[in-house]
Amino acid sequence: MKTIQLAFQEAIELISKDLGLKKEKVQLYVKCTDKHVKMMARNKKREIKEVPLERMIGTKMMVLRMTAEKLNIFFRTVQIAFVRSGNLPDPDAVSLVLYFSKVAKEIVVTICVGTKPEKKFPISELMRETGLAAEELN
Repeated sequence: MKTIQLAFQEAIELISKDLGLKKEKVQLYVKCTDKHVKMMARNKKREIKEVPLERMIGTKMMVLRMTAEKLNIFFRTVQIAFVRSGNLPDPDAVSLVLYFSKVAKEIVVTICVGTKPEKKFPISELMRETGLAAEELN
């Protein structure tokens, strides 16, 4: 699972470099709608700019055979699973925030309902739970 962590760290580093910020300062806010997945780079709570999923694909993601479409599937799967587990009526209320945690020293995903953070998971754990990690590492 360390490979997955490294791939997502590289992705956040690529985006933070584009923005001229340290990776610890960048959060990726992911919102899934019926039509597409929208990802916004944020510095704390301030939105900086929309980032295409393709920008997350660095060399380590390529080694894992990850594509923007697979990231799209991953983010939607996490959203749907959380909506079903919490019996939430509105999937559009759920968003994901990816960031590098200085405390955990890894990429963490916070699942939010509205603006309220609900649960935090290491990205590798979510990949494993969705089954995408095994698929990509084989």
